Amino acid sequence: RNYVRGSITIYIINLHRSRKKIKLAVQLNGERLLMVDNETFPELKPRTLRAGRTIAMPPMTIGFYVIKNINAYACRR
Repeated sequence: RNYVRGSITIYIINLHRSRKKIKLAVQLNGERLLMVDNETFPELKPRTLRAGRTIAMPPMTIGFYVIKNINAYACRR
């Protein structure tokens, strides 16, 4: 997906330390993510959140968040 200039992507990893059961399935936005075939990823459908929403990360998860049009000063250098 292409985002307009001035957007940033944040990668979040929650390495919760308590003992947990690990599933061999991967979910995206609460739905199981399956390969189309041995070489093809499924369509990744992002979910849009309103500004000001709190992001809660479940244990042992990875999150990818895009903030559009943030135009951060540090990123313009």
